[in-house]
Amino acid sequence: MTTVIDSERRIVLPTGNPGDKFDVRRLEDGSIVLMPVLFSAKQTRWTRSRCIQEIDQSPLLPRMDWETLRAVTRDL
Repeated sequence: MTTVIDSERRIVLPTGNPGDKFDVRRLEDGSIVLMPVLFSAKQTRWTRSRCIQEIDQSPLLPRMDWETLRAVTRDL
């Protein structure tokens, strides 16, 4: 596939579409590989109830009360 670099140092790909994004990688032999960056569909904003639900399901929150945590982590 033949590519062209225009006067503003942009690469023009024959199969590309306006707005396409690529990750550029230079290999040891001097060649360049363009990998398309794929984006998922734009997501809508979460509602307050959805945020609270996600926080409640977060694995980073402790699932025990303070006294149990103290007993488990300290020598008595």
